[in-house]
Amino acid sequence: MLSKHWLRHNIGFTGLIYLALAIPFQDYLSPYPAFGLLLFQLILSRKQLNTNWTPLSWISIGIFLLALLLAIPFTETSMKTVQKLIPLFITACFLPYLSFSREQIHHVWQVFAVSIGLSFYLSLIAGLPAYFQNGDTSQFFYMKLCVFLERQPHYLALFSACAIMFLGSNALPSIKQLSKGKQIGLGLLTISLLAFLMMLSARAQIFSFAIVAFFAVLIYFKQQGKTRKGILLGIIALTGFSLAVLSSPKARERLENSFQKADITIDETGKEDPRIITWNTALDLILEKPLLGHGTGKANKALQDKAAEEGHSILKKKKLNYHNQYLQAWASNGILGLLLLLSLLAYWSRLLWKNKQWYLIASLSLFCLSMLTESMLQRQAGVIFMCFLLLSTLDSKSASPYEK
Repeated sequence: MLSKHWLRHNIGFTGLIYLALAIPFQDYLSPYPAFGLLLFQLILSRKQLNTNWTPLSWISIGIFLLALLLAIPFTETSMKTVQKLIPLFITACFLPYLSFSREQIHHVWQVFAVSIGLSFYLSLIAGLPAYFQNGDTSQFFYMKLCVFLERQPHYLALFSACAIMFLGSNALPSIKQLSKGKQIGLGLLTISLLAFLMMLSARAQIFSFAIVAFFAVLIYFKQQGKTRKGILLGIIALTGFSLAVLSSPKARERLENSFQKADITIDETGKEDPRIITWNTALDLILEKPLLGHGTGKANKALQDKAAEEGHSILKKKKLNYHNQYLQAWASNGILGLLLLLSLLAYWSRLLWKNKQWYLIASLSLFCLSMLTESMLQRQAGVIFMCFLLLSTLDSKSASPYEK
């Protein structure tokens, strides 16, 4: 029979493992059972694991309580937005009380990296029939690669980049200590994730990954007093990655379009979606109600109506959002909503830096950069991943006495 001590320290860990496994397969594996397991651990813990309320908790709860309250009076679409925010609200309630060892968090991220790699191979297998039928190599690029997963390339590319950051900062440095079989497996997984990132051809993620990876290498060598070596290796790695990206025909075509066209023209269908127009329209709309905003769930409709007035009917036709989470927060909840979001990210970054959780710092950096070109919290994929990152900060820095 399982003891209460064992359940207290492992049932939530099981929930995190399940969440890591479900992230790329959310259309097939619901992530919500993970929150049920975490809630069960919270009840068993009797608030004894971590009773210090931190500013991170208050800021998190403040942001999402505000969003929930402002959404209630509005339309049905607002309630759908509220439903997407509920996991973040629940996660914020977990933060003061749950705790996991650093070893447990590392195991969770190992499962996450393997899960992303598995999704890559399953996507390739799903695209093989069409390739053998007509030789269409586009089955392996951009949205067609994600048909099996039914996910935007932007999100899958973010997941892949974060998994690579974890492997690069934790697994690869100790690869010599592993058995030969594990070394081969780790190498194949890392190469697969890099290939996945390049084949997805999500430009924003490719640029973000290159920037974050360069500074990660630089900081690593600077801490060892080898700044020049870090700069040199960073440049070499950046050059190698750039050449690898350019070896992908679809990625090369999309990158060329980035420099040739005045507008950024990328969406989940591959058709033109001028985001520059979207952002200009959003700024005009924000200036109408800069303090209080237009309300959660109502802001998208306001953007679409404003775009139609200015002659940009494509925004209303496709029912687009702001494609920028910072603008989305400002338009929805006013300057207060934006400041709350920025405060959360600032405190979160400081907490990770203090705890020296380098792969989480890199992952949070990638997430913040992603929010410049995508309203990450308007889709379940982005909300659940933010919950995953937040839960990964529940690091007690030591092994639990009940951990096997």
